[in-house]
Amino acid sequence: MKNKAIAFILVLGMLLCFFTGCSKATKVIADTDTIYIARTGTETLIIDRTADKEYTYRTIRVKKENAPTEPKTSQKTDTIEIVLLPGGSMEITDIVGGKVYTIHRKGLF
Repeated sequence: MKNKAIAFILVLGMLLCFFTGCSKATKVIADTDTIYIARTGTETLIIDRTADKEYTYRTIRVKKENAPTEPKTSQKTDTIEIVLLPGGSMEITDIVGGKVYTIHRKGLF
């Protein structure tokens, strides 16, 4: 009986940690005259206000053998550069504003 209670508490704790890591609340990472970056759950919205363009990215899980091992430039314009990093992270360079924003994948796994 005691082992079942401990197992139940562990499973409940793991589920709590798992589901709180994928919050649907919008988190604004940057909001300037030149760029807007916000994250809602697994979706990242990047608005290049200088060039009036919008980019949307979604973080998904892939098998380790299919995961990227090197940085990959997704978008590069005169005003913005978006690089997808291994492990689900992103590096967004606001060329006009002169700032670099790094977004790390959220979650336990």
